[in-house]
Amino acid sequence: MSDRNGSFARGTQRGALLSGAALALVMGGPALAQTAGETEAATVETVVVTAQRRVEENIKVPVAVTAVGAAEIQNITAGFVTDIAIKAPNVTMTPGTNSPVIQIRGVSSQSNINAGFPPAVGVYVDEVYQGRDPTFNTILNDVQRVEVLRGPQGTLYGKNTIGGAINIVTAEPSNTFTAFGDVSYGNYDFIQGRATVAGAIVPDLLMVRLSATHRQRDGYMRNTVTGEKLNDINSDGLRLVLASRPSEQLRLRFSADYFTESGTSALETGPANFPAPTPAVLAAIPRQDAEDNVVQLNNPEDAHRELWGYMGRLDYSFSGAEFTSITAWRSYIATFVDDSDGLPLDAFDVGRDEKGENFSQEFRLTSTGEGPFSWILGAYYYDENTTNIRKIHLGAQMPVLLTGGMIPGFGGERAQTFSTIDAKSYAAFASGTWQIAPKVRLAGGIRWTHEKKDFFYSQVPTQTFLNLPNGLLISNFAVRIPAVRDTYKDSRWTGDVSVSYDFTDEQTAYLKYSRGFKAGGFQTDVISPPFNAADPLGFDPETVNNYEAGYKAYFFDRRLSLNLAAFYLKWNDKQEQIFTGLSFLIRNAATASSRGLEIELTARPTRNLLLDANAAYLKAKYDSFPTSPALEGERFQLTPKYTGSLGAQYTYPIADGLELFVRGDLNHRSSSYLLPNATTRLNIEALTTINGRLGVQSQDGGWGAYLWGKNINNDKVLGSGSLFPFPRAQITTRAPGFGRTYGVELRKTF
Repeated sequence: MSDRNGSFARGTQRGALLSGAALALVMGGPALAQTAGETEAATVETVVVTAQRRVEENIKVPVAVTAVGAAEIQNITAGFVTDIAIKAPNVTMTPGTNSPVIQIRGVSSQSNINAGFPPAVGVYVDEVYQGRDPTFNTILNDVQRVEVLRGPQGTLYGKNTIGGAINIVTAEPSNTFTAFGDVSYGNYDFIQGRATVAGAIVPDLLMVRLSATHRQRDGYMRNTVTGEKLNDINSDGLRLVLASRPSEQLRLRFSADYFTESGTSALETGPANFPAPTPAVLAAIPRQDAEDNVVQLNNPEDAHRELWGYMGRLDYSFSGAEFTSITAWRSYIATFVDDSDGLPLDAFDVGRDEKGENFSQEFRLTSTGEGPFSWILGAYYYDENTTNIRKIHLGAQMPVLLTGGMIPGFGGERAQTFSTIDAKSYAAFASGTWQIAPKVRLAGGIRWTHEKKDFFYSQVPTQTFLNLPNGLLISNFAVRIPAVRDTYKDSRWTGDVSVSYDFTDEQTAYLKYSRGFKAGGFQTDVISPPFNAADPLGFDPETVNNYEAGYKAYFFDRRLSLNLAAFYLKWNDKQEQIFTGLSFLIRNAATASSRGLEIELTARPTRNLLLDANAAYLKAKYDSFPTSPALEGERFQLTPKYTGSLGAQYTYPIADGLELFVRGDLNHRSSSYLLPNATTRLNIEALTTINGRLGVQSQDGGWGAYLWGKNINNDKVLGSGSLFPFPRAQITTRAPGFGRTYGVELRKTF
């Protein structure tokens, strides 16, 4: 394996050199204006966002927001939402698609696949909240842009956005007929096809946009027991959008979508610290290695999800304001089975069957016009129902991990939980911005949320009891819990206030305070001993206060854009998943804080050259943790202190109407750690990857042919996972590194 510290140091030096070169090019912009006429219209793109539920230029928005447009999504070869994390500072996303972990400023969406544990980051498609984490990793097909908002968004977005929000804006139908598509082929037999056709059936009255996608890839993990390739993917998606503009005042939009994805997943296993004599089957397991992509599993692996829904939107303009109604219904199914022991033993496996649906209705009244005061008033209703079945199976060979050998008469154990949560939420909100002086704006907002959750839970083990001479009892790995019914009610105020100062029309600074909360909920996972039947299965909300300073500016006749942000987050009643030995219980167990710095740069020294960079520093730590005092003062798990990326893109005319396209991206995250229980720390090494794209395209955008590569340098590290401290084997499972991928892409617009 490579020297990670040396690699980081060398990567940092390379990054500094690239940053210096980029700055030199930018500073040399006026001089370069005399060369080859390249600098005609050589300005960075004006970034327009809808982060505050109205169309605004990013420089005027007192929110740390990164917008990734359709062209950039294509040019960085992004297929899913998780692929755009590299473009936003202090944002990390795990590459898994079924239930990815999205982390913003140290705030994680991770729910440990617990249907009762709310996410901390909200994902929205066309302003519709998607719900639980199986729905988060939307495929990026026919998308206009993705906006990543950092920090609590408690006013306009509401609960469960204490880390931030991700807005996915899909493309709109129009009267103009258009049709385009692309196909890709790569290693691991990667195949992707995407197509869109749009136009008017009746101009203005009925405009249609239909897009479809298919994506598949063979697995990159080899199971030496079955010969099967694991961690594959096979997905299909379809979206239909209908739009109508019966008059200048009225706009109507309806969309329906369906997405399905199936595949397998596997974690790499490394049993360690087992006492002598070591069972032969354990001694034969190789040490964990991020490079080998080998597992030894005897039980099946499978993951599947289906997402579908519809949305209807009405916008009606009248004197001084616009009324908006958004009605949406969403549904999903998510299942998986996992050989959790990671060994060629019938010892320990788990599964999940989860399904959910939600209905949402939002009404908004938004001011229009150019007056000194702009405002938004709104009301929101959300109804969510989830049904969750969690399964655990201890096989006949489980005693090998407990005693070192088989136990005659032990036939294994199975247990299953069944839970439902019926949740309803009501909210009212108001937000306004007041130009109190030519250069000064005061903005603020407030939101009141009331919610109620009705909860049902039961856990029934099928147990085989066997007392052993050494006192071990093989049973009770799941507690028998009769039917539990409970109700949770809560009301919360959240909001924000900010002041912005325009040094010039192209330089703005802001100070902001915002408050958000993450809803309370209930434990739905399997519960193993020790467990006190009197202990509650519910937990309370957590709240976050955010203090932020930002600066957004253009320089050198808009050849350079700069966004800076510094923040301090403070948690109260932080929800934590407390590891009890074989399972997790959720408790309001900690107070914590997070502070950091973020910088984003985009430069266009010439018309043909585009440079972009982002860098971030983060220190997220526990201030108090009564149930785990050793963690007090420690950084959060899975939170790298430093993240950043550098990108360079160049086009060069090579013939009449034809140009060469070149793009490269260097992405880095520093080391972090995983704490699978209260006493064991697993290091996650620093990771630096290089992505690239090279091709020939028509200057009018009509067609293109490209070679692409991701993680070209093939840097792989072991990621997050679990640890099971059995008497005869301490088993650690870790997510394997995904190495180099490459392929070709052809695209065409008709």
